[in-house]
Amino acid sequence: MESGNHRIAEAQLVQCMKATHQFALIGNWRTAWPYTMLADSLERRDHAGSAIEAETILGVVKTRDDPKQKIVKGTRDLVSDDEDQPDGEATGSKPFKKKKQ
Repeated sequence: MESGNHRIAEAQLVQCMKATHQFALIGNWRTAWPYTMLADSLERRDHAGSAIEAETILGVVKTRDDPKQKIVKGTRDLVSDDEDQPDGEATGSKPFKKKKQ
C-alpha cells in the first residue's frame, strides 16, 4: 500500500479473507493457507538450501559412499565364500581343529 499498489493490496486482502473463511469451514490451516498465496513459514523444509544445492550435495555424498559400499560388499562376499567351504578349507586359510567337548 505504501508504494501505491492499492490493487495488489486489495487482491491480497481478498485472498487472506478467503483463507480465513476456508479455515472457518474446515478448521484446518493446511488447506486454508494456500489461499493466501504466501509462503508458509511453519512448513517443514526438506533441506536447508535450494533444490540445485541439494542435488549437488547428494551427488557428492553418493560419489563418496559408492566406493565404500563396494568394498564392504566385496568383503562380505569374500567372507561368505570362505564360510561356504566345508571343514575349514576356506581359500587362503589353514584348516582349523575342532575343540573337544
